[in-house]
Amino acid sequence: MTEPDVIIVRSADGQYRLEDAAPVRYRDAWPPPQDGMTTGEEQWFAVLTGMEWGPLNVGLDLRESAPAAIPPGWEAVTERRIHVTSSALHFLTTSLDLVHELALPTAGWWAVRVHVTGRMSRRPKEHSPDGLEEHLLQLWPVEGDAPPRLLVGPDAYGELLM
Repeated sequence: MTEPDVIIVRSADGQYRLEDAAPVRYRDAWPPPQDGMTTGEEQWFAVLTGMEWGPLNVGLDLRESAPAAIPPGWEAVTERRIHVTSSALHFLTTSLDLVHELALPTAGWWAVRVHVTGRMSRRPKEHSPDGLEEHLLQLWPVEGDAPPRLLVGPDAYGELLM
């Protein structure tokens, strides 16, 4: 596996958001988290962070197909789908400030595998001397929607949210 690209997102109010770059229609502003890691709908979802506010490194691994295995060392891993109609995915704060735009090779349904570790430290790795929290997102195109699936975990922080 090649090393993922790393972007810096801003956790705001304990989350960062991914959503379609096209206008999004919200049916429910905050569906209950089913996996202790994410919440959302077809065109958006939020990743729940242990830290309340500040910068957080997120690894991005854009793939052509699903990875064969989950890399070791992650406390929790979930997989969910997002429908992207514009072929771009926005990373946003809770106030919908754009932090990063990820160009995708095609519009349509994408699987996103969210890996987290260190959320109970409540501090980001690389941005705090005692921080342990880090995230990795793997994305690949898929045929359609599917419910979120917790593949590893939940971690101790996720248990608090379930």
